Amino acid sequence: AGALRTIRSSVETVRNDVTNISSAVAEQTTVTDGVSANMRDMASTVEDLSRNLESIRLTSDAVASSVNKTREAAEVLAR
Repeated sequence: AGALRTIRSSVETVRNDVTNISSAVAEQTTVTDGVSANMRDMASTVEDLSRNLESIRLTSDAVASSVNKTREAAEVLAR
């Protein structure tokens, strides 16, 4: 009877440990999923920023070209 109690106690201990490990794994999965979602959001934000910066660069180039043409026209008129 004593040996059976010891075995039963050991089985309960193992069961509790398995339950605790399962809970920890589930929590880790939730955290990992959250981090993954945040990383996807950040990647999307970086892509948006890249597109916006490219648009700003193109606009800046167009403005610089217009300024040069205006300066050249002003020089012609000044002669």
